[in-house]
Amino acid sequence: MNDNDISRCLSKIFDAPIDVSKMDDREDLRIYGLNSIKAIELIINLEEALCVEVNDEDLTIDNVSTVGKIKSLINKYDIAKGI
Repeated sequence: MNDNDISRCLSKIFDAPIDVSKMDDREDLRIYGLNSIKAIELIINLEEALCVEVNDEDLTIDNVSTVGKIKSLINKYDIAKGI
């Protein structure tokens, strides 16, 4: 999953174009309206895109509150899949 894929997932939940390549990886997505409901929607979109099931302990807003954290979560599941 690359920046374009992450941008598409974020754009889908925020109903607005989001380009993560122009964002700092530490920028808090809560300023764009990320809340617990949108965080779960985002995780569901990531699960579908990655064809994985995110573990319950990873279903937190903190794990997707920045682009950097989203990339870390994706990397965790890519490694688990052997990608």
